[in-house]
Amino acid sequence: MRYDKNTPDAQNKAASEIEYMIVMLRALLKDHPFECLCVVCLNDLFSPFFCEIIEGDSFYSITVPARKILEIATEHNSSMIILVHNHPSGSCIPSMSDVVLTRYLLCYLATYGITLIEHIIVSKLCCYAMMRVRQIA
Repeated sequence: MRYDKNTPDAQNKAASEIEYMIVMLRALLKDHPFECLCVVCLNDLFSPFFCEIIEGDSFYSITVPARKILEIATEHNSSMIILVHNHPSGSCIPSMSDVVLTRYLLCYLATYGITLIEHIIVSKLCCYAMMRVRQIA
């Protein structure tokens, strides 16, 4: 069966795949002692098909150049990505640097034709979708 990304079946399938991917990444990252960032590439049907995990070396932050995120997306010919990162502290509240970085990446990636669909923070206790709750305008 072929899916058109505009049909309800395709949208439900993609949403289920993204939710499953978030559950898997949360399980993987929740106990990691340092912050990590996952760049998840989506296909034209919004289905995840590649994920690269970039490990940090700090409990409080991770430094990943915007260019690295762009390279991952372009290397895999993905025009849409989701970012997922962990907060080892257990809090899912976005830091000011999380908000600033996400706003910057929205604009930076868009200039290259890449859409940042969501930025999700995970921890042992919770999961927070920054764009879904309108943290990012």
